[in-house]
Amino acid sequence: MNQEQADRYDRESGIIAAAIVPSLPVEARTYIESVLEIGDPAFAVDLALQGALEFDLVIPVDIRSNIDAFVVLLTEIGAGDVDRIRHWTEQVKFSVGL
Repeated sequence: MNQEQADRYDRESGIIAAAIVPSLPVEARTYIESVLEIGDPAFAVDLALQGALEFDLVIPVDIRSNIDAFVVLLTEIGAGDVDRIRHWTEQVKFSVGL
C-alpha cells in the first residue's frame, strides 16, 4: 500500500468507525476500539457494520459514500476484508436526516 492509499485507508475507516461505534453497546464499542488501537481498521469497520446490523442501528446515509470509497480502496490493495464489508453494507439500514 502506498502513502496515498494508507492515508485514504486511515481517513475512511476513521470516519466510518466514528459514525457507527459510539451508538453500539459498550462491550461492542470497547472491543472495536481495541481493534482500532492494535491497527486493524478494516476489521474494525467489518465489526462496526456487523454491530450495526446486530443491534438494528440506522446509519446516516452520508456515511455510505465513505463505506463505498473504503470498499474501492480495499479492492485496490487486495484486502481480504472487502467481501465481508460489502456484504454487511448491503444488509445495514441507512437513513437520511439522523
